[in-house]
Amino acid sequence: MKSAGSNGSGCTIPFLLFWLVGWSAGTLLFDGIAAWGLYKQFGSLSYKEVTGVVTKSEMQVDHDSEDGTSYRLDVEYSYEVDGLGYTNDRLRYGFEMNDRGKVQRLVDEYTVDKSIIVYHHPADPEDSVLVRGLSAMDFFLPLFLVPFNMIMIGVFSFTVGSRVRGSSCKRPITIKVWQRDVNWFAKVYKFLPIAAAGVAALAISFISIFVVGFGQFVVPGWILIIPAWCLVIAGSLLAWLKTSPTVLLEVDEYHQRLTVRQPGRRARDPIDLASIQSIVARGDNVVLECGSAPLELSCSGESEAKWLRDWLWERWRGGSRD
Repeated sequence: MKSAGSNGSGCTIPFLLFWLVGWSAGTLLFDGIAAWGLYKQFGSLSYKEVTGVVTKSEMQVDHDSEDGTSYRLDVEYSYEVDGLGYTNDRLRYGFEMNDRGKVQRLVDEYTVDKSIIVYHHPADPEDSVLVRGLSAMDFFLPLFLVPFNMIMIGVFSFTVGSRVRGSSCKRPITIKVWQRDVNWFAKVYKFLPIAAAGVAALAISFISIFVVGFGQFVVPGWILIIPAWCLVIAGSLLAWLKTSPTVLLEVDEYHQRLTVRQPGRRARDPIDLASIQSIVARGDNVVLECGSAPLELSCSGESEAKWLRDWLWERWRGGSRD
């Protein structure tokens, strides 16, 4: 008979998968919008310029019960390229944070009948903008999306990634194993470096969103967005580098010796495998009984501890396993 807890547990993964589809669809959509805006605005640096005329310029006010009131510039302009006339209503590509004051300044700048410079694509004159090149806000939307992407990747790794990996490899992801000549090596992590980097990126970018979002009304956006991205990158890299394994193991099968290194603790002399009386898994730890001082190896969970116990038991081949 299944308990209520087991029923709830059985629904967790399907629910997360269903939630992940919706979250990923929205996140990837805005990722595409951000990437497209950056690409087009960067490409506008090579646009040719011609003289145009503003035919419409006014402030549009949009009311939303959830997002509140927003403002945008409703502008239209006409221009000629090689004797052919064109009209457009695009100020620029990409993301813009438009408060009432900024939109009003744009309305005052692009007054009706004013002669202006229009930038158009050399091969497609219909593709035009009034503002070319990149702005700080072109990098704000990618910053805003960092937490959403980190959550998407994290949930994907927990659900889909762990299942796919588990079907082809029984070794826990927090334990790295390799062989060099006759020696076996293992790194045991409590927390993976890539996960630490992701958490750092999520936390720093989340705080930076508010700093840049509100600060750009006071100081130029570039003064805020460049340090914000530097902090996200540097913080993630530092978290990656500072996340050390809890245990480093080296098994010399030829000489039948085990070397254990645990960062932050005094290094132990190599242990003769013959001196080990038992290897047992106790909760998140693997305990090696070897003389008067048992050696505890800390893992990230019970299943990881059992896997490490079995791996060590195969190298040891003797004594008590459980």
